[in-house]
Amino acid sequence: MTASPDQAWYVYAVLPAHSQTVPNAPCVLAGSTLGTIRQGALAALVSLVPRAAFAADQAACRAADPGWVAACAQAHHDVVQLVASAGPCLPLGFGTLFTSDTAVRHWLAGNAQRMQHALDLLSDQQEWALTLSEDPSAHAAWLKAHDPELLRLAAAAEAAPPGTGFLLERRLAKAIDAAREAHGAAVGARVLEHLRAAHGQVRQEATRQGAAWSVLAPRDSQVAARIDAAAAALVAGTGLALRLTGPWPPYAFARAAWAEQAHA
Repeated sequence: MTASPDQAWYVYAVLPAHSQTVPNAPCVLAGSTLGTIRQGALAALVSLVPRAAFAADQAACRAADPGWVAACAQAHHDVVQLVASAGPCLPLGFGTLFTSDTAVRHWLAGNAQRMQHALDLLSDQQEWALTLSEDPSAHAAWLKAHDPELLRLAAAAEAAPPGTGFLLERRLAKAIDAAREAHGAAVGARVLEHLRAAHGQVRQEATRQGAAWSVLAPRDSQVAARIDAAAAALVAGTGLALRLTGPWPPYAFARAAWAEQAHA
């Protein structure tokens, strides 16, 4: 495959050069063909795309069309999912373009050591996502029943005359909010400690709902049950919940590898 001046190389993932599997899946854009660009021990999974479709300064750019972006992002994920199910790969985010095959090879060569280390880490591993969420009312109720300071404040507010009781109720509400935050952070720390002890390779990220972890675990049909059961025991009945999803392509661990790159 050769790029013309109005084309670019769209890169889906980096894989070991000896990988023979090129997935039989629709490319990010209809009409493209999947292929590989090899450099040393590494290979980039690629397809040729029109540059204008992704270039914000071009009239033909589709990047502002949510429907188009969603369809292309799903196609990107489908390709990566197939590759990851067959062996180690480092998936890139949607919309990664290179101007030439020379640029792709330069990028692979400049980051070969880090990428190879990351691929070795991912061998025979899968990524799972564990997310901590909260039911605020249920969490507050559990804390009011189990936190000694909240129990004391609640009893004092109930026994106080109306004026003092109002002030104590406000104080109790603030204390509940602080206790929710503190308990959520403490549970998150215990989850992280458990995951690292059980699985070693864990990455933590903040979310709007609470916290989330990406876990590398062996390709084992029982691993999901083990993670889920052990983690769920940490939050049972508290108003907090842990949700496990996966296995996924190793997006979180790939992001870490890209963040360490010496060459853009």
